[in-house]
Amino acid sequence: MLDERGFDLYADEYDASVKSSDEENSYPFAGYREILNSIFQTIRQKPSSKVLDIGFGTGTLTAALYENGHEIYGQDFSSKMIEVASAKMPDAHLYQGDFSQGLVEALLQQKYDFIVATYSLHHLSDRQKAEFIPQLLRLLKDDGVLMIGDIAFRNRESMKSCRRNAKDEWDEEEHYIIADELKELFPDMVFIQKSHCSGIVVLRKADMKQKTQLEGSAEKTARLRECSYSPGYGDMRGEIHSEVLRKDENGKWQIISRDRESLNDPTVITTYAVTEEALACFEAFLEEKDVLLLADRKDSGMFLYDYNPWSYRFIFEKNEAGKIVWDRYQITQYKEYSDSDNQLLDELKRRFMQLHNEKISEEKEKNDGLFRSGFLKG
Repeated sequence: MLDERGFDLYADEYDASVKSSDEENSYPFAGYREILNSIFQTIRQKPSSKVLDIGFGTGTLTAALYENGHEIYGQDFSSKMIEVASAKMPDAHLYQGDFSQGLVEALLQQKYDFIVATYSLHHLSDRQKAEFIPQLLRLLKDDGVLMIGDIAFRNRESMKSCRRNAKDEWDEEEHYIIADELKELFPDMVFIQKSHCSGIVVLRKADMKQKTQLEGSAEKTARLRECSYSPGYGDMRGEIHSEVLRKDENGKWQIISRDRESLNDPTVITTYAVTEEALACFEAFLEEKDVLLLADRKDSGMFLYDYNPWSYRFIFEKNEAGKIVWDRYQITQYKEYSDSDNQLLDELKRRFMQLHNEKISEEKEKNDGLFRSGFLKG
């Protein structure tokens, strides 16, 4: 284990050492760039958010967020690391301190949209993690998210396999996350594996609050199964655009987009990847803002004035006494919405569109000359 001087000496070569391990897909930093990129893409969906980074090192992640207008707070053990990070982020709120002994008082006075810890909590024992994580969750805003990207394994057997392969490179003094075991303490956590020796643990404040409210109850939280969106069109040229968010056959979230300009044009079907982190944030937004209550608004009676209205359709599933039940919600143009409702609808659209990650595929589908709804296959 490194003391403060050890960390200071390591700072000069830190980024180069990590880069080498990541590119070789070797322990301990295989998946490092993908972890940082996933966390960065999740946070940037909420502009100007307040972010706390635990053990920020040289500021590789937070400097990118800082440059994109986020408000950065952080604590690190090493004065040299802070010096390097401060040069990149002169207006960030960075403090020196051993987080195994707790956070400095200034950081405890804030509430954060996101708290991140990348390759830092492995310096805490399993017991220390179990005590520290709830402290971090209490510092989150109601819709806040904690993301821990680190050397991590799905189960203890996969860690043992990595240890055998790493041989003398294995660090016996570090304490790595075992997702299955951590989930026993935090049942609502999500673990997203990024390499054979790394992953991201995601915990949402909303889940923690709901768990407290349902203490002693057998009720299970409804989880999103599918969401469809159409911006709507007011003519009969056959123009369509639809977006469907759902899991593929391998359980990976994706968005399938269908576009057609007229009946004479082919339908372009584009598939986009959706990260688990982004999906978790989207679900937290739906719950925190009570978005689904918009489906209960009074009908406007103006449905004859638009041929194809804009709409959102949600399907949620939950377990009731061992039986899977689906709840469906539809938010459409044919409702009476207040000014605050319309602001929430604008935010819903922005959040949904930000779910799109990298493009997976694109294909063209020939039309048969008949008009079909954007929510059905052409």
